Amino acid sequence: MNKSDSTEYLDQTGITSLLQECISILLENKPENPFKVLNEHIKFYIQNDSSKIKTAIREIKLSHYIQSSTFTEHVASAYITLTKDNNNKSSGIVWDKLEEFLSELTKNVPPTIIKTVTHHVKNSDLEEFVQLDEFFECVFNCLLLDDFFEESRSLYSKKDIMDLYNSWSQPSVQEFLPKNIILELLKKLKYIFDIEIKKQV
Repeated sequence: MNKSDSTEYLDQTGITSLLQECISILLENKPENPFKVLNEHIKFYIQNDSSKIKTAIREIKLSHYIQSSTFTEHVASAYITLTKDNNNKSSGIVWDKLEEFLSELTKNVPPTIIKTVTHHVKNSDLEEFVQLDEFFECVFNCLLLDDFFEESRSLYSKKDIMDLYNSWSQPSVQEFLPKNIILELLKKLKYIFDIEIKKQV
């Protein structure tokens, strides 16, 4: 296959435009994890899901929340996407729909916690529609919690106490304390940590 045939094939299959779009997204946003962003974008492209929720999630995930300026822009863009009706007019987001969206956006945050977040952010019980600043705060808090739960799960859920013992115990500690005492301490430490997680949320 010569160069012109290769170029024609890439153009016809849409690969050229997809790659150009990927490069544009990376250069514009400079994400901390470019491969993750590329993966999300290509999955979105393959699924061809143009629903408002999927589009808004994709917009938010173009940058991490630590990239404050670009993240703020993407959250605002997602808010606009969600508040447009089929006639491209602003229709607003009701709080119940926001909670559904946040459940889709996050992987690890339980619905009860999401409800707690939205209740905390909501300015008034009489307020029907979510304002942009409230939307941003809910998205930001839920993404933080999502990372927090994922981190805690990776530290504890996949390890039993013996794993913790093998991972954390220092040789010097083992010299002075019997193994059963160390294991008991680790059990208590894990219990305290779990309690602290519940307090945080």
